[in-house]
This record gives sequence, structure tokens and C-alpha cells, in this order.
Amino acid sequence: REHVIYYPADLQPIDPATIWAKRRISCYVQIPFCEQLCDFCLFLKFPSGRAQEAYLVALKKEIDFYARLPYVQNSLVGALYIGGGTPTVLSAEQLSELIGHLKAKLPFSEDAEIEMEVHPLTADRKKLESLRKHGVARISFGVQSFNDDMLRLLGAPHQASDAYRAIELTQELGFPKVGLDLLFGKPGETVADLIADIEAAMKLEIGSISCYRLRVAPHTSIAKRAAKLKLLDRHAMYELWEAAVKSFTSGGYHQYGATDFARPG
Repeated sequence: REHVIYYPADLQPIDPATIWAKRRISCYVQIPFCEQLCDFCLFLKFPSGRAQEAYLVALKKEIDFYARLPYVQNSLVGALYIGGGTPTVLSAEQLSELIGHLKAKLPFSEDAEIEMEVHPLTADRKKLESLRKHGVARISFGVQSFNDDMLRLLGAPHQASDAYRAIELTQELGFPKVGLDLLFGKPGETVADLIADIEAAMKLEIGSISCYRLRVAPHTSIAKRAAKLKLLDRHAMYELWEAAVKSFTSGGYHQYGATDFARPG
């Protein structure tokens, strides 16, 4: 056991050129604002408003602080992920300025991939065109479901038509990678409901799909009306998850993470 713990399992000859090579690191930026707060969301977020400008000022100062660290200066940023909240509540100009600031301060590699979370209701052409222009290669949509009844139960502000429109717009604008999130275990959901959601996503030729279990956290709005909802028990959750994995794999997707599925390549 001590050998497993203390000694590397990948012993091999070292190329001297790699000893002083810069290591690749990743960067995550949080934009904790949303136009509307979904009932089920358990992440840190606040209503969009005047606090956004003050937050961006503070955020740039923090980026400057990290950029001065020797560890960062001796590395290369290989991936930048901008999440939230909803990063696209910011204007096209604010997003452009933020990405420009990050690129100016941090040592990005030439092949760095920039990904951004986008809510369907904030995906307008001007904003997406600006993101594409500034090097955003991957868009991740919080769709949750293509069933309007399920979306209403979740307290989500968008409809399925909004998700279709937003996804088609990103594909039209040439984003090379588009992903989306689905929820399973929604109130009263059946196996047929979930498979319909998964098949709708796969028909859009989405590159990667994450399928998360609905968690009713105590501090969320949905928890306050949980008694009135048909929440599923653990057995039903397992049944849904088993059906989801079979549906993805039979549709040509491989499971590369606990809840993540992707098309080959």
C-alpha cells in the first residue's frame, strides 16, 4: 500500500526539455447574477442590478492579483470557464471587456479553450456574435427540460422554444462546441418523459450533454412547495438514471464523467 501512496505510478524516462516547461492550468470566473432566479437552483446567485458594475470592478482587481502570482506567471492557461449565475446577463460590451482583461493579464496558451454558460433567454445574436469574436469556442446551455410542463414545475423562466431558438442560433453562428444540461428526477417525471428530453437533445446533434439529478436543497424556493409536488423516491431516481444511461449509450454517446455524456470526438 505504501508504494501506491508514496511513489508515482507513471515512472518513465523524462525529456529534459519538459522539466522547465510551463504547466497548463485552468481558470474559472464566477458571474453570480441572474435576470430571474429559478426555483430549483442551489448555486450562489443574486438578482441582476446595480451591483453588477461594482462586482466587475472587484473581479478585475482579483484577476490582477492572481496574474501577479509566480505560480500563474510560470503557467499557461489552457482553459477558461465562465459560469454563474448567468454570465450572459452582462451586456455584450461588459463580456468583451472582461474576456479582454483576462487575456491581457493571464498567460493564455495559443490553443486555450474558452467556455461560457448561457441561459436560453439571454442568448441574443449580438451577444453571441461578440462572444464568438472574442474566442469563446464552447457554449453550455442550462436547458433542464424540453417539456414546458416540467419547466413550469421547476419554476424555470424559459420554455422549450427558447432553448431550441438559442441552440440553433449558436450552431448558425459557428460555435464549434455546444453543450447543454438536463435534469432528471423532476416532480412526477416518468421514464418516458426523461427519454423524450434526452432524444430531443440528441436530435439537435449536441456535442456533450450533462444529466444531473434534481436536488431539493433546503434554501431553494422549490423546497418551500415540496409538499405539494410529486417528488420521486430513491428507487424511482435509480430507475430514471438507468434508463438515461441506456438512452445515451444507444444513441452513440459515451459516458466520460459521473453525469456527463459526449459524442465521439
